[in-house]
Amino acid sequence: MRFMVMHKVDAKMEAGERPDHGVIEGMGRHIGGSIKQGIFLDGAGLHRSAVRVRLRLDGDRPQLERGPYQGRNELVASFAMVTATSDEHVVELATRLAAAGGKGSEIEIGPVVEGWDLTGKPRPAGAPLRFLLLRKADKASEAGGAVPAAVTAVLEEWKRDGVLGG
Repeated sequence: MRFMVMHKVDAKMEAGERPDHGVIEGMGRHIGGSIKQGIFLDGAGLHRSAVRVRLRLDGDRPQLERGPYQGRNELVASFAMVTATSDEHVVELATRLAAAGGKGSEIEIGPVVEGWDLTGKPRPAGAPLRFLLLRKADKASEAGGAVPAAVTAVLEEWKRDGVLGG
């Protein structure tokens, strides 16, 4: 069985400040131990909600809501890590995933926190743009319903094309 473990950022991090050095060290020790135990798959973190976008598909056109967020639908049904060429490209990817999920689908798009973000160094030239797409829960997913076949098909295509990272 696989689990996704998430923690909330504090007010300081939501304001755009880097986590305290102790938090970074503690997470490093925890992740390092989990890797040694063979139970850790990925440690991608999301940037604060102020730099995220929620995409909701109610009809043919996606509706975008930019952060910061104060809570609404925080339940996650599934996620995908993708590599995109730009912010516009990741919105296109999220729109495809939402369309595959059906009317009312909501995807939260968040840039992945990279090592240089934690150290305050600039993003290296040519570094990939990685994002987590959080597919928000709905009544069907919360009732234990299967992932829609169209969502699985999109993810398989992205995997084949090297867009899907996790």
